[in-house]
Amino acid sequence: MKTTKMNKKKPTIPCSDCHLIVFDKLNSTLFDIAKNIRYKVFVEEQGFDVNDEFDGKDSDATHGLLFHHNKPVAVCRLRKTEHGVKLERMAVIRKHRQHSIGKCLMQNIMTHLGKSKDNMYLYAQKNAVNFYKTFGFVTVGSLFKDAGADHYKMIYRT
Repeated sequence: MKTTKMNKKKPTIPCSDCHLIVFDKLNSTLFDIAKNIRYKVFVEEQGFDVNDEFDGKDSDATHGLLFHHNKPVAVCRLRKTEHGVKLERMAVIRKHRQHSIGKCLMQNIMTHLGKSKDNMYLYAQKNAVNFYKTFGFVTVGSLFKDAGADHYKMIYRT
């Protein structure tokens, strides 16, 4: 008799168990934690060049660090550009993926931004487009390469 493994969905972590801290690069302790998460996700796991990941724009940005029971689990970067607020460098630690941590991070960021989110955009990796659509983002333009990976520009539509 052949047995198959059941594909069990990991339990969802309620957003109420998480909290977001928004800071700038001057908070070196939090920034070091955020850099470490970004390095693990984008450089080690996804193979992006470290110089693409740390592009010199962190000083001009606000950073968000999501904690679950006081442990850092996700990060993102927000930058004001001539086109609006750009959401960048969103990353969730591997062992916390599939627990709705990314969803919780997005909900917290959207709340933090308030009205500013009306001018928000991002460059989504191709495999993350549907995730961002659930938050009101729509793709604009064609598929393009950024740091060697397929991306779409997405803008927030209310």
